[in-house]
Amino acid sequence: MKKKIVGIFICMLMIVTTIPIVSALNFQTTRYVNENIYSSLNAAGNVAIKIIAKVYAVDDPYNLLGDAIKVNDTITGKYIYDPGIPDEDPNPAIGTYRHTSSSFGIEVKAGGLTFKTNPSDVDFIIQILDNYYTQDAYIVSSPNNLQLSNGMLVNEISWFLVNNFDLTVVTSDVLPTTAPVLADWTEINDVRLIGSHPSQPFKIYGVKAHVTKATKPKAVNVNGVESDWRTSPVTMLCQYNIPFMQFWDKFFERFPYAFPILRHIMGL
Repeated sequence: MKKKIVGIFICMLMIVTTIPIVSALNFQTTRYVNENIYSSLNAAGNVAIKIIAKVYAVDDPYNLLGDAIKVNDTITGKYIYDPGIPDEDPNPAIGTYRHTSSSFGIEVKAGGLTFKTNPSDVDFIIQILDNYYTQDAYIVSSPNNLQLSNGMLVNEISWFLVNNFDLTVVTSDVLPTTAPVLADWTEINDVRLIGSHPSQPFKIYGVKAHVTKATKPKAVNVNGVESDWRTSPVTMLCQYNIPFMQFWDKFFERFPYAFPILRHIMGL
């Protein structure tokens, strides 16, 4: 009888002293997970738009591109921007969203060549025109870009969408968070790649392509990596630094079948 009373007393003592500690640990773990999920969502808040286009004009009289790009070639590209960046133009009909961080910019691939914003000197701009001189427009531009693999300069990478007929395509100068609906842009829908020779600037080239598809696949993080918010796995290592918890940890190592309910509560 005395042994039972002592056993019950020890069990109650363990429960009373352990549950607050375990609860605190669970709270810290929950907080840790929630903070990491929150940080992940913030990091993934940038927007990526992917485009596919077909080349309809190549102007390269000095063969600076080496015949790498031809009419009817397919161009693929992606640009990344921050939908929360402020508008630097006070005109309510013009939204100018300038990005200078290396996380943002545009990259276009055509004919084995890559046209890309210079991450060390970013000046990437998206402009939204809302009935500005009877014109709606969505303009993406990057004037500071890396050289091509063949050494030629890339003076401009841009995408122009213009509608002069239906001025309801754009309803404000706010930066959209979705891909442009191509069917809305009936007048101009051009990707333009313009460059020159590094030592002979009068030698220039130009490529124009019509965008056939624009999509926003997923959000991306600051490194340009697409993120999937459906799952947020977190791996966390726990270590008991509290002497009381270390005591019970060693106790259960010595008596592995003692107090099964308490073991379950403690997660041991």
